[in-house]
Amino acid sequence: MAYRDNLFSFGAVAGSAGGANAATNDAAFAAAMASPTRIIECEPGVYEVSQPVTIDSNGKALIGTDGCDAFNTMSSGSILDWWGGAQPVVKICPAGTSDLIAPEFSGFQVRCNGVATIGVASYANRRMKIRRVQVVDPVTVGFHFQEAPVGHLDVGSNYDADLDHLTANAYGTALGMVFDNLSGAVLTCPHVTHQNGIAYFLRRIDTCAFINANSSRHAEGTGMSVFFEGAAGKYCVGNRFFGLHCGAWPIGSTTTIYTRGDKARQNRIYGLDGVDTPPVVTFGDTLTELYYDYQGGGYTPTLAAEKALDRVPKQVIRNY
Repeated sequence: MAYRDNLFSFGAVAGSAGGANAATNDAAFAAAMASPTRIIECEPGVYEVSQPVTIDSNGKALIGTDGCDAFNTMSSGSILDWWGGAQPVVKICPAGTSDLIAPEFSGFQVRCNGVATIGVASYANRRMKIRRVQVVDPVTVGFHFQEAPVGHLDVGSNYDADLDHLTANAYGTALGMVFDNLSGAVLTCPHVTHQNGIAYFLRRIDTCAFINANSSRHAEGTGMSVFFEGAAGKYCVGNRFFGLHCGAWPIGSTTTIYTRGDKARQNRIYGLDGVDTPPVVTFGDTLTELYYDYQGGGYTPTLAAEKALDRVPKQVIRNY
């Protein structure tokens, strides 16, 4: 058994051909993921697909060549180009009813082309790695960390994930990243460009760390940067942002960060700032709670109006 192999060994064809290569690449990815080879490498190029690329065996790694930036430009690296229907492009989930251990998906641009519902969907994983992945133009969500299906036997969450340099380019009402079941994860330098959807929707998530998180809203957009959802049945508890940069002028929107419900508790933001304008934090009710140490930022001709951190005392603001 080879420990490492190349996707071309399984019959993959690179290049843009109006979707003509999709069926061939569907078969190649399926064969590679079903093989006992631990690491599958994907050379730079465009790989047309029409069926979800599914990682469902323990320790399996699909590694591409990173060539993305934070915006919607064609990557010079490995690209998954969607030619299917309303499905996720990539699924990271177990084949059976027990959790998937240590899968990895790294170094890809995932182009949903306004058709695929989700760029990357995952559930029931432990120690998952998703690194240097960009999702472009999903219909619904860029990255969706989901609940396990009914009948799953193990813990069923996405536990202790390593999520590094994830980028979502979401247009219309699409959301950047949705956290419906994530625990103990570290997200390093995530970046979402969005329009009318929410950049980071925290709905069922606990004890996760966001390091240097960024959102950038299109000028005509109305979407929020972060939504802490703590309504009945949702638990959004004990999460930390270490640097949250909200970088678009809020035309048509007065709220940058929103929190509500008695299940949104003990969440903290250390180093909140706006790039173009000061962020606005809104509490949806008196049951919710959010701590943040600074509200300000946004360039203005007057220094005092920027509320620079060294001029304004740090704040601890909470509501319950």
